[in-house]
Amino acid sequence: MFIAFKKKGNSKLEKAISFFTRSEYVHCELVTVKRKDKFFGYSSEPYVGVRGMWVSYNPDEWDFVEIPKVEFKEFFDKTIGKKYDYTGVLGFVFLRLSENPNRWFCSEWCATVLGFDKPHRVSPGKLYNALVSR
Repeated sequence: MFIAFKKKGNSKLEKAISFFTRSEYVHCELVTVKRKDKFFGYSSEPYVGVRGMWVSYNPDEWDFVEIPKVEFKEFFDKTIGKKYDYTGVLGFVFLRLSENPNRWFCSEWCATVLGFDKPHRVSPGKLYNALVSR
């Protein structure tokens, strides 16, 4: 099992996330199956919300951190289809914004699965740093 971290690309959203979080990582996924050019990931993303799907990837754009196996199916079943938390992402800039239990952003969802305290304050970069420093 892995957490996959996407590096900043050229989209305006990715550039903004990278700027405000001060990290090269702009997205993350809980990965259960990894192949050479695709993986099956669980996460939340803009326009889609919480989902599980095959993701084609370029290895130069993603870093993978191996994690111990975690049970997440029940949590996924409760959150699948929940909308993306745009306001929560702004919480990295305006720390007074509170979490919305019916909306999720990628690192918040992954950090919740991993049992992090205050997952709504965990950006992809913070999650990466926490996992590699363990």
